[in-house]
Amino acid sequence: MARYIDIEGAGIGKANREQFLVPEFADGWNAVLKILEKEPTADVVEVVHGYWIEDIKEIVPLNGIVPIKALVGYRCSVCNRAEFNKEPYCNCGAKMDGKGDT
Repeated sequence: MARYIDIEGAGIGKANREQFLVPEFADGWNAVLKILEKEPTADVVEVVHGYWIEDIKEIVPLNGIVPIKALVGYRCSVCNRAEFNKEPYCNCGAKMDGKGDT
């Protein structure tokens, strides 16, 4: 599987030759950066994490005597969409691994 990194976010930049006892180290580092800059970029989307919330409703039986609470499905913590089953991903694209970003 491919790995994607944020070079700017990691603070990776050109090396200054004067900062090294052996200036050629900076030259090698800068050569690698030049290669990386020529590589095509990938169209990557950050993963949104969510979790399923039990959707419990109060249901009045036909005899109308005692209302009961029943699990009628699940709601996405990200988009609030209702589903009958817990799926690994919501329709909104959230990865439902219980690590909720929201």
